[in-house]
Amino acid sequence: MAIYNFTILDVPFPPFLFRKLAAAAPPNMGVELHQGWRPPWRPQLSDLGQLDPSLARNLQTILDYEGNLAEDIGVTFAIDTDCYGRVMSYSLIPGGEHKVVTEKKRDEYVELYVEYLLDKSIRRQFEPFARGFFNVCGGNALSLFRGEEIELLIRGSGDLDFCALRTNAVYENWTTLGAVGDGGDCGTQEGDETSPTADPVIQ
Repeated sequence: MAIYNFTILDVPFPPFLFRKLAAAAPPNMGVELHQGWRPPWRPQLSDLGQLDPSLARNLQTILDYEGNLAEDIGVTFAIDTDCYGRVMSYSLIPGGEHKVVTEKKRDEYVELYVEYLLDKSIRRQFEPFARGFFNVCGGNALSLFRGEEIELLIRGSGDLDFCALRTNAVYENWTTLGAVGDGGDCGTQEGDETSPTADPVIQ
């Protein structure tokens, strides 16, 4: 509804969620014509870094560790997660709680860990959200959007370039005395004066 009403929402979703949302577009929305340039979304360690930077750094440490991973760190193919105040254990592979991660298996461990956190563990919540989104906003035009563009559509841009605004705006009933400074600085310079001649209008 916010898109239809031209309203920007400051929803605290990490950027990867919008790429995941774009990849979840239903096949009857016309996106089959664009599958060649929109690959299926797969969670990456960098995506986890947007959600939990500390955990992502710890997993990267496991990938870069040069010692004996099994003896020195001793992690297994199981993770503990918080579920409404209760600690729940989840095995990434069958019997994972008994299988220690080694140097040969650490890439698989990190991949399964990230996939669980960003996909499997939230699938029950994400799928209704995606269906609702495309029921309201579905259409061939939206199928042209990438995840980054859907994020801009919903959240707007977090980087406000007032220099570009001043350069491209048309001022009416307003006079500015003094030149814009050198070096691309379009802020008000010392000695510049601005004065309204009537109620100012910016187009």
